[in-house]
Amino acid sequence: YEIGSGLVGSEMCIRDSIWTRILSIYGPYDGENTMVMSTIYKLLNSEKPSCTKGEQMWDFLYSKDAALAMRLLGEKGTDGRTYCIGSGKARPLKEYIDIIGQNANKNVTIGYGDIPYGPLQVMYLCADITALREDTGFEPRYSFEDGIKETIEWCRTQNL
Repeated sequence: YEIGSGLVGSEMCIRDSIWTRILSIYGPYDGENTMVMSTIYKLLNSEKPSCTKGEQMWDFLYSKDAALAMRLLGEKGTDGRTYCIGSGKARPLKEYIDIIGQNANKNVTIGYGDIPYGPLQVMYLCADITALREDTGFEPRYSFEDGIKETIEWCRTQNL
């Protein structure tokens, strides 16, 4: 559909739909019960976080990068297409948790293996962002290491 403003050359296109599948986003204002945020808060409070063995392969994307992806989709996305939003790279969950630990509190031991895998445990979650890249030019700007540092600093200000 197109609507005009009544001025020559100033028409605006309205898209019917662009669908997204948002995977694991983390960052400031995330819920405090997510794996990332609960681990950060426990470490900041010098509490031992309990985890699985951390063998799951996971794809995390910093919230600022997710916002960029959404903006680019609004500007350049293809009508009717479905886009996965993530970093496009999977790493073992243990690596992410170790990075959180190194930045939040190196002195607390993390309880790897304290939580058993459930019968429906997802062991691999990674976004295929090929279409997102091709249609919009999206590339994540933040490494997990950089995004988690900003997130931890934000958490320090929340007094939780």
